[in-house]
Amino acid sequence: MATSREALKRGFTHQRVVLELDFSGHLRGFTELTVTPVSDALRTVHIHSRQAHIHRVLVTPPTLPSTAAPLPAEFSHSDPLQHITLSETEGKVDVHRHTEIKRKVFSALAEGEEGELSIALPPNCVVRGASDGGQPNSPLPGTPSAQAASSAQEFAPITITIEFSVSNPSEGVQFIKPSEASPYRVPHLYTASTCPDFARCWVPCVDSLWERCTWELEFIVPRFLRAEDDEGHDEEADEPIVVVASGELIEQVAHPSNSTKTIFHYSQSLPTSVQHIAFAAGPFEVLPLTSSISTSSTSLYAFALPGSSSSLSASTSVIPRALAFYSSEHGSYPFSSFKTVFVHDPPAPVHTAATLVLLSTDLLHPPSAIEQALETRHVLAQALATQWSGINIVPRTWADVWIVQGLASYIAALFLKKTMGNNEFRFRMKKDMDRVAMTDTGRLPPLCVPNALEPPNDADAPFLALKAPLILHILDRRLAKSGTSHGLSRVIPKIFLGALSGDVALSTHHFLRVCRKVSGVDLRQFADQWIYGSGCPHFSVAAHFNRKKMCVEMSVRQESPAVGMLGEGTPEAHAMRPVQVFEGQMTIRIHEADGTPYEHVLDIRDPFKRFDVPFNTKYKRVRRNTKRFQARQAAAAAAAQGDEEAAEAIGMIDLGFGLGLWEEEAERERWRVEDWTEEDEVTMGQATYEWIRVDADFEWIAQIRFEQPDFMWVSQLQRDRDVVAQLEAVHALAAKPTKLVSSMLTRTVLVTNYFFRIRMEAAMALQRCAIPELEFIGLFHLFKIFQTRWCYPPEHETHDPFGFRCIPLANDFEDFTEYFLRKSVISTLSHVRDENGRTFPQIRQFLIDLLQYNDNSANRYSDSYYLATVINCLASAIVPTIHHETSLLLDDVDPDADDAQGLELKRAALEEVERYMGMDRLVPSFQNVVTIAGMQFNLKLMLAGQIPNDGKLFLPYTREGNYPPVRTMAFDSLLLLGAIRYKPLIQYMTAVLAYDESRTVRRRLAQSMCEAIVVLLATGDIAAVNKKEATLIEEEAQLAQAQAKAPTAKSETEKMIKGVRKELGKIASLRAGIMNVLLAPDADYEIRWTLLKLADILYKGHAEPPPRVFIHLPPTPATEAPPLSATLPKIRLSVSGEAGRAESPKPFTFEQPLPTPTIKLKQAAVPAVPKVSAPPPVPARAPAPVVPSLPTPAKKKKEKPVPQAQRAGMTATDVSACRATHKKLVNHKSAIWFHQAVDPIRDGAPNYFEIIKNPMDLSTMSAKLEGGLYKDRFAFEADFKLIIKNALTYNAGENPVSAAAKELDEFFDKQWQRVAKTLESRNAGGAPQPAPAQPASQPAPRPFPIAPPPTPSTSTLPSVSPTPSQPAPTLAVAPAPTLAVAPALAKPSISLKLKAPKPPTAPKPEASPPKPKKVKLAKPPAPAPPPEPSVDDLLAAEAHVPPPAPVPKPPKKHKRPAEPSADDLLAEEVSAMEAGSASPPKREKSKEKEREKSKEKEREKSKEKERERDKPPKEKSSKKKDGVVAAAVPSAPTAPSASLPPVPTSSSAASVTRAPSEAPSAGSGSRHGSRPPSAPPGGRPIDFKKCKQVLKKLMAIPESLIFNQPVDPILNGCPTYWDEIKHPMDFGTIMAKLDAKKYLTMEQFAADVELVYANCRKFNGDGAVSELTRATCDPSERFWGKEWRAANTPKLAPNEKRAASAMIKQLKQQDSAVWFLAPVDPVALNIPMYFEVIPRKDARDLSLILSKLEKDQYADLDALEADVQLMLHNAIKFNGLNSPVGEAAERFGAVFAQAIGELRGKVSSSSGGTKRKEAGAGDGRSSKKAKFG
Repeated sequence: MATSREALKRGFTHQRVVLELDFSGHLRGFTELTVTPVSDALRTVHIHSRQAHIHRVLVTPPTLPSTAAPLPAEFSHSDPLQHITLSETEGKVDVHRHTEIKRKVFSALAEGEEGELSIALPPNCVVRGASDGGQPNSPLPGTPSAQAASSAQEFAPITITIEFSVSNPSEGVQFIKPSEASPYRVPHLYTASTCPDFARCWVPCVDSLWERCTWELEFIVPRFLRAEDDEGHDEEADEPIVVVASGELIEQVAHPSNSTKTIFHYSQSLPTSVQHIAFAAGPFEVLPLTSSISTSSTSLYAFALPGSSSSLSASTSVIPRALAFYSSEHGSYPFSSFKTVFVHDPPAPVHTAATLVLLSTDLLHPPSAIEQALETRHVLAQALATQWSGINIVPRTWADVWIVQGLASYIAALFLKKTMGNNEFRFRMKKDMDRVAMTDTGRLPPLCVPNALEPPNDADAPFLALKAPLILHILDRRLAKSGTSHGLSRVIPKIFLGALSGDVALSTHHFLRVCRKVSGVDLRQFADQWIYGSGCPHFSVAAHFNRKKMCVEMSVRQESPAVGMLGEGTPEAHAMRPVQVFEGQMTIRIHEADGTPYEHVLDIRDPFKRFDVPFNTKYKRVRRNTKRFQARQAAAAAAAQGDEEAAEAIGMIDLGFGLGLWEEEAERERWRVEDWTEEDEVTMGQATYEWIRVDADFEWIAQIRFEQPDFMWVSQLQRDRDVVAQLEAVHALAAKPTKLVSSMLTRTVLVTNYFFRIRMEAAMALQRCAIPELEFIGLFHLFKIFQTRWCYPPEHETHDPFGFRCIPLANDFEDFTEYFLRKSVISTLSHVRDENGRTFPQIRQFLIDLLQYNDNSANRYSDSYYLATVINCLASAIVPTIHHETSLLLDDVDPDADDAQGLELKRAALEEVERYMGMDRLVPSFQNVVTIAGMQFNLKLMLAGQIPNDGKLFLPYTREGNYPPVRTMAFDSLLLLGAIRYKPLIQYMTAVLAYDESRTVRRRLAQSMCEAIVVLLATGDIAAVNKKEATLIEEEAQLAQAQAKAPTAKSETEKMIKGVRKELGKIASLRAGIMNVLLAPDADYEIRWTLLKLADILYKGHAEPPPRVFIHLPPTPATEAPPLSATLPKIRLSVSGEAGRAESPKPFTFEQPLPTPTIKLKQAAVPAVPKVSAPPPVPARAPAPVVPSLPTPAKKKKEKPVPQAQRAGMTATDVSACRATHKKLVNHKSAIWFHQAVDPIRDGAPNYFEIIKNPMDLSTMSAKLEGGLYKDRFAFEADFKLIIKNALTYNAGENPVSAAAKELDEFFDKQWQRVAKTLESRNAGGAPQPAPAQPASQPAPRPFPIAPPPTPSTSTLPSVSPTPSQPAPTLAVAPAPTLAVAPALAKPSISLKLKAPKPPTAPKPEASPPKPKKVKLAKPPAPAPPPEPSVDDLLAAEAHVPPPAPVPKPPKKHKRPAEPSADDLLAEEVSAMEAGSASPPKREKSKEKEREKSKEKEREKSKEKERERDKPPKEKSSKKKDGVVAAAVPSAPTAPSASLPPVPTSSSAASVTRAPSEAPSAGSGSRHGSRPPSAPPGGRPIDFKKCKQVLKKLMAIPESLIFNQPVDPILNGCPTYWDEIKHPMDFGTIMAKLDAKKYLTMEQFAADVELVYANCRKFNGDGAVSELTRATCDPSERFWGKEWRAANTPKLAPNEKRAASAMIKQLKQQDSAVWFLAPVDPVALNIPMYFEVIPRKDARDLSLILSKLEKDQYADLDALEADVQLMLHNAIKFNGLNSPVGEAAERFGAVFAQAIGELRGKVSSSSGGTKRKEAGAGDGRSSKKAKFG
C-alpha cells in the first residue's frame, strides 16, 4: 500500500468542495478538509494538488471561537510535472536526452507522492478534546483515518480551507467546447481519469485509494446554456444546465446573489476515496429508469446530451434488471442511487465512480443497432457490478486488485447468463479460457504478486482482467463439489455483507479464508497454482479400450510452456513463478454403448500417468447401417406424433438435432450429402463406446488435445447437449476434412435447434473442406446454404461449386441468430482459396452482388455493420495469400495483370466501395462504420499491391470534425503505408499530438506511431542492420561460428533497433515533434510515456553526468565575495594578434543566459569573428594575416569570398535579422496574399501594372536578400513597406487583402522594433558588428528538401521573369510547420481546410491555378530555399484551390557518405537555433579543408565520367552519388549578374521534358543530350519484365515523381529548356518505350534512365549549387543505382535456389553428413592445430554453405559444388582418407554428386528455366513505397 511518510500524522474524515464551473475552461472555488490529528507532533499537513493555483489557506483550530475568522496559514505549493525542462548548460537540447526527461518525470512523480501542497499549522492547533465536528468513519484498519477514528476522543478536529482555481487543465477535467471544425458541439465538462493521479488535478485532496472520507459537493453553474443560430443570434429555447455528481442530490437552489446561476448540492455519506468522486455538468437530458422489477428504494437515472433521448432509452434499459439481479443474488446495493452519464470523447470508454458512471457517447445506440446493443449491455452490467466490488469494496494492497476486479466481472457474467442464456455464458467462458491458455505461456505475471508496490501495468491489466473471473469460475466448480456443495454463491454475499458493516478492504488471504469457512475445502494448493503461480497446462490425452480388463486405459501427459520458456532457477522464473505441474481432479465422461454417460475422476499429480477407467456396458455400439437407421428414424417420427412406447424405444435417438429436409433422397442428392461407407459401418460397429469427454465439468484452464475417431466426434456433436462439447466436436471435425465431415457440418448449420454460435463455428469450419482434394465440397455447401436461406431461388439447380449466382433477398434482421449466421457464411466464403492462394472469381462476384443488390428499405434494423462486414470480406477476397516462394517470382507484379475477369471484378469492387463511402458522407451510417470499412478496404488493397498507394485518400479523414474512430483509422492507414518517413506528414502528426482537441485521437496516434515501426520491420520496409558482408571466406567462417555461439534473439533485436535508428532516427521533423511534446508542460500523461518508449527505440540516449554533490559549510567570519562569473556572463572570444585573425574562429557564446532575449537571430552564412580589441580594419579581399606569436604556416591560405548576401555591404547580423524577420512574415497567417508576385492573368487583376508601377512581394525580398542586393536592413524594411503600400493602393476600402496588409504591417512593426533594440543593445554593449571584410567561407544552411506532389495542376503557381519593375515571384506554398521545442508554446488550432481565401477580384475557387513560368536567371552561389508542400497543400490540391500558408519546418541535414561536412554541421546548428537553442554552431578549418578536398575529388571524377562518353557535354556535370537522379529546373550560368537569383518552383516546374513522341529512341541511334545511347556489341539482351519492375519502383518513390512526366516549357515556366536540352527524357517515355519493346539491350535502357539525371544536372546544376537537384535528383539516382545493381547481380534463379536449398537440407539428414553439419570448433574438439592445416578462409561446413545459399552468394550451381568439394577436401586432408571422417566424406561426396547431377538435369529440362532465373534475380523483397503526392 502506497502510504507516504506524513500519512501517520494526518487523519482526514470529511471534505467539502465548492466549485464554480465555467464552461470556457476555468474552475474556481474552495475546499474544506476536516483533519483529526493522531499525534500532538503534527506541525505540517501535506495535500496533493496539481495544476491548481492556490490563492490562500485558512486554518480553523478547535480552540478558535465560532465567531472568529479562520487563521491564515503559510504554505508552499509546487507542481513538479510543470517544470520538466532541459538545461542548455548541460548540453544541447536534443531528443537524445530523452533518458534525462524520463528520469525527471519519475522524480517528479515520486516527489508528488508526499503532496505538492505543504501547509504549516499555526501554533496550538493540536489540542486534546472531544470530537464533535469530525466524522471518524473510515473503516480501513491500519490507515491514518482509522487511527484518527480511534483517537477522536484525544484530539479535536482541525478544519483547513483552501481557496484555489484551475485554468484550462490538461488532466483530471475534460472541457468539451465548440470549435471551428465542430461548431455545433454541445459544451459540457466532466472529470476524466486521464492519469493515475487525476483526482488531485481538479481539487486539493489526499489522493489515495485507501484514504476515505465523507463528502459534500456544491457546484455553482449558469442556469441556462444559451444557444445561437448560424447568424449568431440567441435562440429562444435555452438549455438548462444540469450537474450530476457522486452522492445524493440534496437540493437544487437558485444562487442567493446572482439569479443567472444555480447551485447543486450533493452529499456522499458513505466514506469514499477521492478517486471515486466524479461529476459532469452540461445541458443533459434526464431519463428516469423504471422497471417492473422491484429495485427497492434505489433511484436510477440516465443522462445524455440533447438529441439522444431515443438512443438513451434503448441503451440503458438493461440497468434496472441488472440491479434487481445483483441485489437479490449477492446483497443489497450499497448506495441509494445510480446514475449513468454519456459524454463526448472521454479518455476511456467507461469511468466508474461512486453512484456515477461516465460513459462515451459511442456506447449509445438506437433501437435499430444490433452489435452495439450487445456490447453496451455488457459494459453497463460490468459498470454496475463495480459499485459493489471496486467502489464500495477496494483492494487491501495492490496485489489484491485481481480479486476486486474479478468479483465484479464474475457477477456481471452471471447476469449475462441469466439474460442471454446458459449457452451464451458457457460459450464465452470456453472462448476466454482458450485465449488465456494460449496467451499465458510465461510472459505474463501471476494474478497475485505478494508485496507488490505498484498497480498492474497497462500491458498486463487486460490479461489479468480476463483471467480473474475465469479463476473464480473454476474455483466455484471445485467448491461446488465439496461436501457442503456451496460454491461462490454463498461466499460472495458474505463478503458484500461484511462490506456494509465496515470491512471494505478485501485481500486475497481474506477471500480464501471465507471460501474455506463456507466450503471446508483447503485451497492452499489451488491458490499456489492458479493465483500465486503463472502459466497454464497443456494436456495430451489418449484412450484405448482393453477388452481383457474391460476398462478404458487413459494416458494423460501434462506440459507447462511457461516453465519451458522461463527455465528453472532463472531470475525470470523466480519473478513469474511458473507452475511445473498443475495438480487437481479432472472429470472424464464416457458415453458407453447403451447411451449412458459415466463420469470418472482422474487425480492429476504427475506430468504423465496412466489410468484404468472401468467400463460398465457389455453391449456393442449402435451400428448405423441403413436398415436399422431407417427403422429408428421411423420410430422417432412415431414418437414425435405422441407414441410413448416408441419414444421409450429410441432413447438413443436425439430428435432435437434432426433435419427433416434431408429425409428425402432427392434432397440429399441436391445437397450432395455423403453417407457412411461400409468400412465406416464396420468400424463403428466394433466400437465399444459412443464418445469420451475430457474435463466434462469445465474445471481447467488448459489446452487439451484428445484424439478419437471422427464418427465419435459426430456423435458428440449431434447428441451432446452441452454447448462446450459441441464446440469441441466442431473444432475436431474441422481438423479432419472429408466429404462426410462437410455434410455433417452443413447439417449443423441448417438445424436451428443448435445454438447459433455453434452454427457459426460450423459454417467457419466448412472452409477447411473447401479444398481441391474434396472437389471443393465445402464451397458448394456454403453457397448452397446462402442461396437456400437468403437468396431468390435459382432458375436451375447446379452441383458445380462454381456455378452459383446469388441474388440476395431484401434484408430482414428480425431473427438475430440468422443475422449473425449470415455474416459468418459471408466471412467464410471470402477466405476460401485455390492452390495459388487466390479466391475464385465466383466468390468475388458474389460479394459484389451483395453490395449491388443490398436492399434495407423494409428492414427496421440498421445494416451498417452488415455492409461493413461485406466490404471487409470483399477486400480479403481480392487480396491473395501467396506463399513466400511464389512471391519471390511475382515480386511487384499484379497477379490480376493478365486476368481480364479479375481486373473487371476489381474495378467493380472499387466502384461499389466508393459508392457506399460517398453515400456515407451524405447520409452517415451508425458510427460511420461504412466509411471505416471503406478505408480498410483501400488500405488492404494498397498494402497488397493491388492498387497504387495513395495517402491523399486517407488524409482528408484525419481532419478535426470527423468522427474520432474515422480519424484514428485514417492515421493508422497513413502510418501503415509508411507515412512515418514522409516528413510533411510527420510534422502534421506531431502537431496533432501536441495540439489536437481530441485526447482519444492523440493517444491513438502516439500508439500507432510505435506500432508502425513494428509493421515496417515485419514487412521489410525497414531492414535490420547486419554487419558488412565478409569478402573473404575466412571472415565468413568466423562469422558463422560467432553467429552459432551468440544468442540469436538479442542480436536480432539489436540489429532491428539499429535499422530503425538508421532509417527513422535522422528525420529532423520527427525529432523536433517528439521533443515538443515531451517538454510541453501540459503534455498528456499517456502520450508522454508512449513517446518516451518511441524515443528509446529511435534514439540512443546520452549518458547523463553523475549527480553533483554540494557540501554546505557553515559561514566563516571572513567576507565571502562571489566570483565575477556569478554576476557577469562569461564571453569566450577568439583572441587574435595585433593585426591578425584567430586561427580557429568561433562565434561568441554566453555561458549564462542573456536577460530576456527579444528575438532569435538566425546565423548568417558565417559572421565575422568578434575581437576583444579593436585592430585596424582589414580590406575586404585581404588575405588572413598570420598571428605573430605563431610559426609561419607552410601554405598560404586562400582568399575566402564574401557571402553572397553581404556583397552589397550588409552586415552578417543584419542579414540574420532580416532572415529571421522574413521567416516570421512568411509564417504569418495574413501573409498568404503576399508570398508571390501578382500575376494579372492568374489573379484576375488585368490593370494591376497600370496602377502599381513598383511591385514587390515576399519571395522577391527573399531573393534580393540572398542575392546580396540590400545595402542594409533599412532597404529591406523599405521593400516591405512597399508591399503594404501597393496592397492598400490597389485594394482600397475594406476587403480581405487590405485587412491582411494592415495586420501584417502591424506585426512587422513589432518584430522590427525588437530587431532594432536587439542590434542597438548589442552594439552598445561592446560587441562589434561583423564587417563584411572578413567573411567565412562556410555557405548558408540549406533548407530541408522534400519531394513535391506529382499533380502539376494543383500544386504549382506561376513565376514570372524578373524585370526592373517586376521582380521574380515564388510559390505561394510556404515551408511546412516547424515544431520547435520551447518551454511554453501557444496552442494553435489544427485545422485542415479545403477552402482557401479568394483573390480580391474575379475569384475562381474551383479553378486550378495556372502553371508556373520559369526563366533562366543568373546562378547565385546560394539559391533561395524551395517551397515544400505541407499537408494543407495536399488537401488544397484535392480541392483545386491554393492552400493556406503553413508554418516552416526545420532544415534537414544533408546526408554524406563520409563524415558530416561543414554544411551539415551548420544546418544542424541552425536547426537547433530554430528549436530554441542558444548555442551557435562551431566551425573549424579542418572541416572546411575536407569539404574543399571532397569537392575537388567530385569535380575530377565528374570530368573522368564525361571523357568516357562519346561526346562530352557542353556543361560540367556533377558527380553521381551511388546511383543517378533527374529533372529540369533552370540553373543560371556562373557569370556575375545584377539580376535576381532564380526562385525554385514546385514539382511540376521541375520536371521539364518533351513529349514521349518527340523523345529520340535509344535503340534508333539518335544522340541523347551530350552522349549517344550506343549499345556495345554483345550487350546483354533486354529483359523487359526486370526493367519494368525496376522502373516501377523508381517511379514510386517521392523523389522521382517530378521525372515521371515530360517537361512542358510553357506550363512549367522553362522557356529555354529545349534550347539547352536537345534530347529530353523522362520515366514515362521510358515506360512507353518498354511497352513498345523499342529497347534491344539492358544497356540501352540504363542509358535512357541515366540521361534523365544528366539532363537534370545539365539544366539545374549539380547538387552543390541546385537545391532541386539535391532534393530530387541525388536521392533518386542513388535509389536507381541500388536497384539496378541488385537486378543485374548474378545469382541463382528462385527455382534453382529452392531446389538447391532443399537438396542441402536433405543431404544434412544423411548419416555421413554428421561430421559436416557445423563449423569445426578446435577447442571443443581438442584439435588446436586445425586452422594451421586448414586455413580459416578455406573452412567450410553445411551450415555455412546453406547460409551463403540463402544470402544469394552463389552465382551458379558450379560455385555451390565447389564449396562442397572444398569441404570434403578439407576433411580428407586433415583426417586422412582411411579415417572415419575421410570415409564419410567419400560417401557424402558420392551422394552429393548424384544429387547435384539430378538437380542440373531438372534445371536444364525446364522450358522456362532461363527466363525464370532472370526474372527471379532480384532479392525477392518488395520495395513498395507509399506515394503521398
